[in-house]
Amino acid sequence: MIPFINDTCNRRIKNVMKKYNISGNLISKPNVSLEKFLRKRPKMTKDCGCEICKDIGPKYSCADRYVVYQYTCKTCNENYIGKTSRPFKIRHQEHKSSIKNNTYNSALSQHRSKHPIKGIQDFIIQFLSKKSNTRDVTIEESKCIRVNKPEINRKNEINCYPLIASTT
Repeated sequence: MIPFINDTCNRRIKNVMKKYNISGNLISKPNVSLEKFLRKRPKMTKDCGCEICKDIGPKYSCADRYVVYQYTCKTCNENYIGKTSRPFKIRHQEHKSSIKNNTYNSALSQHRSKHPIKGIQDFIIQFLSKKSNTRDVTIEESKCIRVNKPEINRKNEINCYPLIASTT
């Protein structure tokens, strides 16, 4: 497998393979921009009417980037605070998938193992803040964690954030 450059380059490589009796097929890996272009993404527009947009209210949408968000467990009222620089809908789908598949790489799925939670619908979503870049949203998340002390966040997340928050 080689990165795709152009058709002429691929023909030359195939000719060299043929000349030296190298068996096999030439597989070209698409470049990063083409791969991103072809990758299927969820449809995201302002107030698209999805469940997320209905839950977070008219001020925000599932397409928003650089947000600090909070999930509140409907069973025990404990909170999880996170951030994303990507569209929130993508991050939300990752949380949803980790809870559904019971993978323990997520603090929310670990919380599920301790409480009778069926899925992401057992959490209330709330946006705490919206920023304009990755640095600002990271700082804002650390401040929110420091002030709110969410119970679901992992201890290593909670312990490292006061250092970041105190430098601003």
